[in-house]
Amino acid sequence: MKFKTEDFEGLLIPVYGIDEKEDLLKNKLCSKLLEYKEVFDIKLPKLGINKVLRYIIYLYDINSPFHSVEVTGGRRKGEAAKLAGFEMDKTTKKYSDEVINMMVGKNEKINRMIIKYCLFFYIPRYAKLSVLLDAYEKTLKLLQIADEKEAKTKDILANLNTMEKEMDSIMEEIFASDGSQELNRTMYRMIEEEDLELSPELITKRIGEGKNSVDINPYKTRKYV
Repeated sequence: MKFKTEDFEGLLIPVYGIDEKEDLLKNKLCSKLLEYKEVFDIKLPKLGINKVLRYIIYLYDINSPFHSVEVTGGRRKGEAAKLAGFEMDKTTKKYSDEVINMMVGKNEKINRMIIKYCLFFYIPRYAKLSVLLDAYEKTLKLLQIADEKEAKTKDILANLNTMEKEMDSIMEEIFASDGSQELNRTMYRMIEEEDLELSPELITKRIGEGKNSVDINPYKTRKYV
């Protein structure tokens, strides 16, 4: 993959123009990351926090040129890791186990970093996903008490299938067709923990910044603080 400097000009955090040796969290251009300091300002000694941050931004920023590249998710991740500064073993020609775990979603801390970074762009979609998950859980309970012979059981199953497809669609949009089930699981855990800070105030702030409004009421079934 060949990119030009201008291909990265739209990044929310302009890491492409920052020296690789510089501490990103101390750079004023990256101050937005400190909105979630407890998530981004952590130690990852075997990987290096700066490389991980670059990887996340290159791969998941909505304005990243990687979004327009028509290649498989695996190759896209490998190229993003390379651009972020990760190197393959000269003998095996493979990335380390730690890097591979990051790519396939087996590092919970990094999964949470990815999700929080995506939150900068997709707050309305997160709100809808949260509501869908809540509705899905309630519908499952209806299925548990329904008589399998009743006609409405088919309607309940149809509703569940519809919600599953919609949730999968939102996941693909948010994570740029990442395809990582572990990342999806972390997302649902964070929603259950109410760790995504989907407050009315935050949604209003995001919309004020030019984001799309939410197309359903995100406050019907879940309480936000």
